[in-house]
Parts: sequence; structure tokens; C-alpha cells
Amino acid sequence: MKNLMTTFLTLSVISTTAFAADSPAKPKFASTTKECSSLEHRFDHALKANITAPRLKRAHEQRAEGAELCARGQTAEGVAALKLALRDIGQKA
Repeated sequence: MKNLMTTFLTLSVISTTAFAADSPAKPKFASTTKECSSLEHRFDHALKANITAPRLKRAHEQRAEGAELCARGQTAEGVAALKLALRDIGQKA
């Protein structure tokens, strides 16, 4: 019984890996560019709600850095900075 379970798990992992390898990858740049814009908008909208956070200055700096990184095509880093900016003003990222 134990050998049967081991074989089943092994085949499951192999077939999942093979299926994932055959799947076309989504273009990462397109989705993270949209995410950059969305996060920038959320940050700006949250500030219009008169949020006063202890780390507001740092949040503004992170937002500016995130927008700059996104504009340069470094979207993964930009998204990370924008998410940090949102967290700094108490918003879910």
C-alpha cells in the first residue's frame, strides 16, 4: 500500500510538472504593468481620503520610487515598492 501511494504521488508530481512545462507562460511584463498602475491609483486614492499615517513621508518616497521603477520597466521591483507604500499608510497591498 505504501509503495502504491509513493508511486501515485511521484506520477502526480511528474505529470503536473510536464503539464506546467507545456503551458504557455503569461507575459509577465503586461500583468505587472497593469499592477503598477493599479497600485499607484490605489495609493493616490487612499491619500485623498485624508489618511494620516505615522510613516506618511516614507510612504510618499516609496510610491515615487515604485512609479519610477515601473516607468523604467523594472515592474517587479516597482510593484514591491508600491505595495510597501500602501502598507505604510495602513492599506492592504
